[in-house]
Amino acid sequence: SLKKDSNLVIEAIATLDPGRDRYLRDHKLDGMPVFPFAAAMELMAELALLGWPEWTVTDISSVRRFRGIILGRGPENVRVVATAGDVPSVADGKMEVDVEIFRADDSDHPYYRGTLTLRKGFPAYPSYDLGMLSKLNSFPLSVEDTYRKWLFHGPCLQGISRIDGYNDKGICGVVVPSLPKNCLSNGANGSWLIDPVLVDSGLQLSILWVRLYYDMMPLISSIRSYRRFSRVPDKPVHCWAIAKSGSGGHIVSVDFYFVDEDGNVVSIIEDMEASCSKELNRLIGKEDL
Repeated sequence: SLKKDSNLVIEAIATLDPGRDRYLRDHKLDGMPVFPFAAAMELMAELALLGWPEWTVTDISSVRRFRGIILGRGPENVRVVATAGDVPSVADGKMEVDVEIFRADDSDHPYYRGTLTLRKGFPAYPSYDLGMLSKLNSFPLSVEDTYRKWLFHGPCLQGISRIDGYNDKGICGVVVPSLPKNCLSNGANGSWLIDPVLVDSGLQLSILWVRLYYDMMPLISSIRSYRRFSRVPDKPVHCWAIAKSGSGGHIVSVDFYFVDEDGNVVSIIEDMEASCSKELNRLIGKEDL
């Protein structure tokens, strides 16, 4: 359901149903379906576009998870609220919208919060230098074994098609775009804005880097910014994950560059922060190398 109170506020109720939507069944922690961080970003962007369809969502910043959406008891309704501080004309260039995701019957304690920037079109492709990832070690597992042993993602979210290598600065590989019809019961004719499977597959690469260097599992808490420079490509893209760690590996910060086959950066994630713990290794594959 969709409700627009004014030109500045729009809200909607969305039903998260593991029995209906495959991506939730394929994203389980401790055996229970959990709403993915990347899916929360997609939900925020979708609501903003519904409210202001003449604009383009180009940035999602200060995205924070306050508590996870765990669907152990079955379907749950969530309320998504978007509030624009001001709505200028398209000619003014951009507008900002704050978006929060709540449980449907709770207006005080958000699950997620973020700020979206909307523009009249995409900004120019940025320049980049990924030289720090030029000398790479071969990854010790095949992609198939990686998903079986080191990750918890089911088939719908298994978007890594190749792991090119890693070093102490990060990891890179190839990730494959997805379609809503393969994830959602009602998404047959739709398309993604950010593609949560593509984004999540990049995040999965960072899980592998942390496992390699610290034998721990990261749990994402925030993303400083996600920037879009084009629509989601329809072909595989390279994902370059540049990592920094602190506190003996218990805190990790990662930047991600998604680069298409023409060498254009189609999106960037800056400062994905996660806390890491050996205790969380129970969430991933049980087999060792």
